[in-house]
Amino acid sequence: MTKSLITFGLALVFTTSAIATDIAAAAKDGICRVSLARINANAPSDYKSKGKNAETFVYVSARGYIYECEVFSDGMAFTLSNVDWGRLRPTGSVKTEGKCSSIKLFDPGFGITHQLKSCVK
Repeated sequence: MTKSLITFGLALVFTTSAIATDIAAAAKDGICRVSLARINANAPSDYKSKGKNAETFVYVSARGYIYECEVFSDGMAFTLSNVDWGRLRPTGSVKTEGKCSSIKLFDPGFGITHQLKSCVK
């Protein structure tokens, strides 16, 4: 009985560790750009990286607006922000498999959820 409990406990620890692995910075960058593009109705290439502060990616748009994308929970959730949006901050959840991420992005301005996909090259 004790041996089976120890085996179950070890299996649970290894499974949890595998699930909680953080995704690569390139995948996070892609998730942020695709999501910003959907919210602002433009292209992911319209956003240039302005740097990173901890888990917050900063972008400048082709029109000169500054956006932040905070990625947390090992890359499984994120929040987009811009000073002009006030408290209306789009949020999303991410499920990553291999080189692609499936994104559920909630737009509080319109009250709708977008289904997106981002793949690292």
